Amino acid sequence: INAEYGHNFVTAEYSKSKNNPGSNNSLNQEATKYSVDDALREIGLGFYHFKWVPVIAMSGFTQSSMISLAPLLIGSLERQWNLNIPIEVLLLFVLFFGAFPGDIMAGVWADKRGRKLPLIFGQLLLLIFTVLSTVSFNYISFSVCYFFVGVA
Repeated sequence: INAEYGHNFVTAEYSKSKNNPGSNNSLNQEATKYSVDDALREIGLGFYHFKWVPVIAMSGFTQSSMISLAPLLIGSLERQWNLNIPIEVLLLFVLFFGAFPGDIMAGVWADKRGRKLPLIFGQLLLLIFTVLSTVSFNYISFSVCYFFVGVA
């Protein structure tokens, strides 16, 4: 196999014999070019899949920003709700503790039903419980919402 790196894509050139696949006779061999674009067309990757890339990217951005902003958020809640340190740690723990069953459930569900439905359901959970966490009135309701944000 000889790989050439073109402008946009890689083209792999391989030889196969019509008469005898194992022979090295150059008269019986023909070269066929096979690009990455051909491979993507063959497996069925198209516009439908590429339009999901921004959705998945925004999902990752939302979840990572919730995780990175959690200490700042809990710090502001400490002053507002007069929280002590063990409860602050518990609120951070609840977010990560929700991720464990959420990842397992989403993986099993994706294996049985496909990836689309768990992705949409996770995004809906994330939207609903992120909004509900902003209007929570005490640390118990906030921790329940944060648990489901972790599940999402």
